[in-house]
Amino acid sequence: MKKLIIIGLLIVTAACASAPKPETAPGKASIYGTVKAQSHKDFIKKSQSGNGDNGNEGYGGGSIFGGAIQYTKNMINYNKLSGLYACLIDPEHGEKTLHTLEVGPDGPSPRSLALAPGDSILIRNNASQTHNFFISDEEEGFQAFPPIPAGGEERLTVKLEGLLELGSDEDDSLIVDLLSRKGLVGKRLSSGDSYAFENVDPGSYEVVFWHWRLGWIVHQVTAAAGESIKLDETLSVDRIIHD
Repeated sequence: MKKLIIIGLLIVTAACASAPKPETAPGKASIYGTVKAQSHKDFIKKSQSGNGDNGNEGYGGGSIFGGAIQYTKNMINYNKLSGLYACLIDPEHGEKTLHTLEVGPDGPSPRSLALAPGDSILIRNNASQTHNFFISDEEEGFQAFPPIPAGGEERLTVKLEGLLELGSDEDDSLIVDLLSRKGLVGKRLSSGDSYAFENVDPGSYEVVFWHWRLGWIVHQVTAAAGESIKLDETLSVDRIIHD
């Protein structure tokens, strides 16, 4: 079972721009909106009310003094959090996507990927050692890959489905979270960004919003021809969905 660890919080109040409505071709449909990340609602309330004159302890080790947040470099600015995904699950989508992952002295970049079985990951090993990468799921699924020497790169194809981890035999701290679903088309965003799935066929879809730290939220959407459906969502500490 995976565990989510919140290392710190930083709240900055800001308005998110409304997502522009896409132009939809005749006979097609579109799904669009804005996705953002949000901290714990009680911490937000404290930071905005100014009722912290006695130095109330904040979440993740921060403190609030008179409404001002005292934070460390490890605290998370949810208003600027990157690595959020808006994903459309289209079982008829068969196109394969190539994703790029850089591994260096400071760890992997990006920290997470949303993809579909059959997609490939181009791993560039910029670290100083050889890595034997593998992918595992929460059950007993496992994929092992040939070693990638320092300075080398290799294209790996994902076969497993579900919530996965890409790791290294040589470094237990090197972990990339993967969300793998058949027919997944994903858009990587930062908090407050807008997304659009334009000119899709009319029908029923799942729309998944995911962040490796905050879990996921799933919506069932039925789009008619000529319809543009606006779907905004917030991923927050209070709404973690994680088995």
